[in-house]
Amino acid sequence: MTLPPKLEKLLENWPVKIVSLVAAILVYAFYQISTLETRYFIVPLEITKSAGMVSTNVSETAVRVSIRGEQTQITSLETKDFTAYADLSRIVNEGTENIPIQLKLSDSVRIMKDVEIRIEPETVSVTLEKELIDYLPVKINYSGGTAHGYEIESMKAVPPLIKVTGPESLVENIKSLDTDVILVEDISQTMDYETMLLEQNSELRIDYSDPIHITISVIPSQMTRNLSNVAIESYPAAENLMTEFDTDTAACTIMGNQLDVESFSPRKGFLYIDCSEISEPGEYDVPVQSRKYNWMNVDSIVPETIHVIVTENTEIITEIIEE
Repeated sequence: MTLPPKLEKLLENWPVKIVSLVAAILVYAFYQISTLETRYFIVPLEITKSAGMVSTNVSETAVRVSIRGEQTQITSLETKDFTAYADLSRIVNEGTENIPIQLKLSDSVRIMKDVEIRIEPETVSVTLEKELIDYLPVKINYSGGTAHGYEIESMKAVPPLIKVTGPESLVENIKSLDTDVILVEDISQTMDYETMLLEQNSELRIDYSDPIHITISVIPSQMTRNLSNVAIESYPAAENLMTEFDTDTAACTIMGNQLDVESFSPRKGFLYIDCSEISEPGEYDVPVQSRKYNWMNVDSIVPETIHVIVTENTEIITEIIEE
């Protein structure tokens, strides 16, 4: 059978033509492949919140996104063109779940044609726990102290309580929120400071980020001091009487501001007995008394009384007779 001239010409040297066609296809394919490029991005992983629940022990904090396409298309892409997230909004029970990771693309990526996008890993393991809200007291941390003779009366923080939110097991075990250390240098009066809270567990959300205002109130320290061999002054009896004592010293305890008590030195008449009301000879137990000071109390005078022997003043009587 004779073939039509056109077909006969087409099939002329057909093996060579077939090889040429295959070669052309391969060249085209190679060219196409050589113009494709793959780019990689490390994208932070966002975890959407579940009502009344909080995520802990998240296995991944970021994912690797790869995009393959023509170089002219993908060369201008940035990490911000991709948003990786795991949606927990429908999970209502505590426990560990493997959640699919989803990818949100920017408009720049969505309009691209013939691109291949992959994400690694494809799932994230998340442990869910009940969320707890509490108000915790602020614990003031300080170093140093007051000047000699003074002590801290009180320390107040503003605000005194701070709202925290986090996993139930974590919040229940935190009793207070510590401040950074403030330096207290030999203060002798009330002082105000500002400091910040120490950094907390990343799973704990604290609804306060401003400085903490601290007021440290200072008062004089109180002190007790024992005095011994304190001389006893006597207010004499009537002029016609003489007095004799079984002792002329006593011990006592004084109490007051530390600096005043430490520097106190008993003066003449600090301790005394008053015999001025005695008008007749005899023996009397006269109480030992102390001078009054606004800043000091005197206690535990030993002995409490002095035994006094009162006799007539014979010298005065003789003088009267002689006159």
